[in-house]
Amino acid sequence: LARAVEPIARAYDAASVTFERPDLEEAVRFLCDFGLGRPRYVSGGVYLYAEAGYGPSVIVRQAKSARFVGPGLMVSSRDDLVALSGLPGASAIGQAEGWPEGEEVRLTDPADFIVRAVYGPRPNVPAVRERLAHNTHDAAIRVNAGQRPPQRPSSVLRLGHLVLGTVDFFKTAR
Repeated sequence: LARAVEPIARAYDAASVTFERPDLEEAVRFLCDFGLGRPRYVSGGVYLYAEAGYGPSVIVRQAKSARFVGPGLMVSSRDDLVALSGLPGASAIGQAEGWPEGEEVRLTDPADFIVRAVYGPRPNVPAVRERLAHNTHDAAIRVNAGQRPPQRPSSVLRLGHLVLGTVDFFKTAR
């Protein structure tokens, strides 16, 4: 399929993913072992954060059964949110879930995923990983000495991508 010649809005980054799970504690344990952190419990759910990112990277809501709810995608400007909010079935612009500085518009795609278009301030957060000593062509900092990073989950800096699967591709394609 060809790309839209004049898209209504263009997402430039993955902001978050939202799930529903019956056991929030199991979800938090898994996601923290995966490298997310700083779980913040709210009524009916929990937000988990990457080291740098746009609000929560993962939103988990309490539900009777497990399912993927949908993605949150960053748009470039508030004007994109205004344009998207004018689409049939779109929500009005509101505060982004778990991100007081952000705003969002919710849409439902043909496969019934809730797609959150999100806009807000871009984070300016440096990576927090400790650098391992290494030798360069002009400095031998480490000679015959082993080193190991700390034994802990790798830190997730931000969502880099997300993948949506669908049962009927042509139903969801334009």
